[in-house]
Amino acid sequence: MSCCIEKMENKTTLTFSYAGDGDENFYLTLSSRLAEMLSDYTVEWKHTYGRSTHQLKLRSKVLPLNQVLLDRKDLITKPYFHVFWVDCTDTNQYTYCVRGKIMLWLDQLSKCGNVEWMLIVLVNDVLTRITKAKLPLKKSAIVDKIKSEFCHKNSDRIQILHEATKETTKSTESWQTLVAKVALTTTRSMENQVSAYEEKVRSERERRNEKSWDFCTYFLMQEELAFMYEMLGMFNSALVQYDELDAMFTQYIVNAKSGGW
Repeated sequence: MSCCIEKMENKTTLTFSYAGDGDENFYLTLSSRLAEMLSDYTVEWKHTYGRSTHQLKLRSKVLPLNQVLLDRKDLITKPYFHVFWVDCTDTNQYTYCVRGKIMLWLDQLSKCGNVEWMLIVLVNDVLTRITKAKLPLKKSAIVDKIKSEFCHKNSDRIQILHEATKETTKSTESWQTLVAKVALTTTRSMENQVSAYEEKVRSERERRNEKSWDFCTYFLMQEELAFMYEMLGMFNSALVQYDELDAMFTQYIVNAKSGGW
């Protein structure tokens, strides 16, 4: 099982894409910084069925988007969040180049079902004594276009990152806001998918008295759930899965000897 090997890296997968003047290394650097800050950020995991919440750090890796990643379905290696870096100061460049790349990106994601994403617009602020503008006029126009065309239903899907490569107070605050939003959205996405997977495991367990039920198939399913909890640092929840598997296996042996399973 491939996830048994890849899970050893023990990090949640996010992806990045981009449109702008820089090369991939520039956006890889930004993405690596995002992953590093996410790994130090504490989030609250909300269990289903009234179980207590859990505080965890979202240890992450951010990889360039490709179809192989999108095709992954297991809990461990599938990407849970997608970001698109936008670095564009020219409205014509946005209209004839960047806009199309965003549309292609969203179309690629939409084919994978319900996925979480965010457009991150890079801004190097230029304040003037006359206008005191928060954003250069062209950049402001581009942000407004992106909001109206892609994020009109959910404004949280666009985030402005000020002075991304500088060490300023505004840059620090901007990064912190970005990390908080990405961490919260990613965690909620993971919660929903883990909850759905838990229901899948329960349904399979309820079939254990059927003749077609296979213990090995069930074992791999619940083991994947244990790996997921282990990746998140929720070791007690992971141990619960192994304890249940141990009990199931013991019962399986007893029933096999008596001709039950």
